[in-house]
Amino acid sequence: MLFRQLLTPRCQRLSYLVADQRGGEALLIDPHPSQRTVVKALLSDCQLRLKAELFTHHHGLQPADGHRPHSLHLGRFPVHTLPTPGHTRADVCYLWQDRLFSGDTLHPAGCPAPLADSLPGRWFDSVTRELFTLPDETLVFPGHLSDGRTVSTIGEERRRNVFFSGVSRESFIARFQRLRTAES
Repeated sequence: MLFRQLLTPRCQRLSYLVADQRGGEALLIDPHPSQRTVVKALLSDCQLRLKAELFTHHHGLQPADGHRPHSLHLGRFPVHTLPTPGHTRADVCYLWQDRLFSGDTLHPAGCPAPLADSLPGRWFDSVTRELFTLPDETLVFPGHLSDGRTVSTIGEERRRNVFFSGVSRESFIARFQRLRTAES
């Protein structure tokens, strides 16, 4: 397996290149346009073919429908698409082996600011009822740096994430309503 975490410093955005070197196939998750040259060089150097580009959410960097494939495998392992609406209405996370690519659904010890079309209740449910049911040791790779952190685990987030851990659904929703009001 080849795994590369790619940072776009200007926007603190993280992209991921994951590859099955034996089969010569790679996936690119949440690619940023500025990373094209680096990705092409990595693929060439490692003699890999890009099988798919996957997007966890929409911020104008990919088609509105994104790529949300069904029955996708990398090597002999499936890539599971987990619908996690909330930050945006069409957010998804991707789970491959022990790695969760969470985009803006879940950041280490935090949560991105809500968008105008965020659905706080569904977001809370996506994290607490879907993601937090994964094994503790599942690695969480976010879509952006979060206080300098680039990785966490489900167990850590379940215990320490101040937005989701020990917080009621109602207080989560109220917090985001206050943030929206303050931004207006």
